[in-house]
Amino acid sequence: MANVDLRSFLDGLGVDLLRVKESVSPKHEIAAVLRQAQNGGHAVLFEQVAGFPGVRVVGNLLSSRRLAARALGTDEARLIETYVAKSAQGVAPVAAREVPVQEVVHRQPADVAALLPLMTHHEKDAAPFLTCGMVLARDPVSGMRGMGIHRMMFKGGRRFGILLANPPLSLYLANAEKQGKPLEVAVALGVDPALFLASVVKTGPLGPDKMDIAGSLRGAPVELVRALTVDVDVPARAEVVIEGHVLPGVREPEGPFGENTGAYFTNQSPVIEVSAVTHRKDFIFPALVPWTSDVDTLLALAGGAELLGQLKGLVRGVVDLELVPGTCSFAAVVAVRNCPSHEVRRLIHLALNI
Repeated sequence: MANVDLRSFLDGLGVDLLRVKESVSPKHEIAAVLRQAQNGGHAVLFEQVAGFPGVRVVGNLLSSRRLAARALGTDEARLIETYVAKSAQGVAPVAAREVPVQEVVHRQPADVAALLPLMTHHEKDAAPFLTCGMVLARDPVSGMRGMGIHRMMFKGGRRFGILLANPPLSLYLANAEKQGKPLEVAVALGVDPALFLASVVKTGPLGPDKMDIAGSLRGAPVELVRALTVDVDVPARAEVVIEGHVLPGVREPEGPFGENTGAYFTNQSPVIEVSAVTHRKDFIFPALVPWTSDVDTLLALAGGAELLGQLKGLVRGVVDLELVPGTCSFAAVVAVRNCPSHEVRRLIHLALNI
């Protein structure tokens, strides 16, 4: 049965969902518990968050191949095979009949941190960061939809710094700035893991719509609705959506932040000004701790599976590939069978350059 939202995924986890009933703080405590619990391969639901009555936080959603297999409706043995097959297909999104994510609306909020349990992950982080916001936007030139996971630093009030180093959204911002206009964006938080995974799948400039890929991965079309203050379609069954505008020509210090490489990173980054926050009445806020098994799972599927497919098509005898956990995909082990030594040397060259 398809997971149409985060809640339906959590409902099906059973013993794979650990519940923390004690009150925890979004400053350091949640991240510390998630990091300690990741080796068990269970998702973790925090039922009480200090300062946010009625709000829950969930993390470690992809901390094991077992959880990833559940998200794709398969088993561990067929995880890669299922991902490759489904990501090559597409199920188009549909217009939503119900819109839970807009049950509560805050327009022009004075302080986003008063509404959402923004997490501080590490001792030397400059501020709370969003690490698993699915940022959605449209190219102001072509109208093409794009989405990706981009870290966001809370700057106070209703402003965030956002690291937009990767396409397509970096290109969309460049096109908007050429016109002297802000880029309209929406940030979906708390979506089902298959939709989250689809947002980091690599596609070319003319590649398939990631929402179509998400529909295929989850086994059901994504239900979309127009955001309230920006011209962007958002998942109607997300837990939270932040709407806003990336200000043209503005760059401010963003970081330091403890990144997936295991080091602190600082950048001069664009700035989002929030125009609205919408959410479910009893929303569940998502958490993703950098440099953990969640990141390894995302990279193994969105990067490793694609690389394996390419290498199999180029070199005879390639059997399997594994990105080494904890290396942020900079190291991989490739298994071969009956592969001549000169082909192995070519394989190494290809693996480093694809």
